[in-house]
Amino acid sequence: MRQFLKDPDNMGFVWLAVIVTVFGFLIYWEAGQQTPEKQEETRLSLKCISKSSGSQPECWDEEDWKVFCQNTGICKEAK
Repeated sequence: MRQFLKDPDNMGFVWLAVIVTVFGFLIYWEAGQQTPEKQEETRLSLKCISKSSGSQPECWDEEDWKVFCQNTGICKEAK
């Protein structure tokens, strides 16, 4: 390991590893600082990003609900 760190050709890799570790820790630490409400909001927004998650009712927009209502006869009540 010491030989790896002494080799000047490897210093770019070492600095990259340090930077990635620091940023990873900062992201992890910031995530722990969120309020429960903010965590839920973040979870839902990330959950609905992928195309496969679009089939989940909590990710639907009004147009999706209209099509669902037409196809099943089960309609969402207006809030």
